[in-house]
Amino acid sequence: RLQQLLVEGGPRVIASYLEAGLAHEVSVYVTAKLLGCAGTADIGKALTGLTHAITLQHVEVTALGSDVRIRGYLV
Repeated sequence: RLQQLLVEGGPRVIASYLEAGLAHEVSVYVTAKLLGCAGTADIGKALTGLTHAITLQHVEVTALGSDVRIRGYLV
């Protein structure tokens, strides 16, 4: 019986799992680097199909050197 699955992908993969209600936990990594137009990871366009805001509970913020991980569970 499958209990846990890690899905790592770009904006379309992330949006697909969120829209289908298949994600239960989300981890977002924020780096201290500012990227130019050729290096952005813009998830905004892929998430335009969502009909409601995504709320996280039991949020945990962890510093990883100069980066930050934000982790939480979908309500």
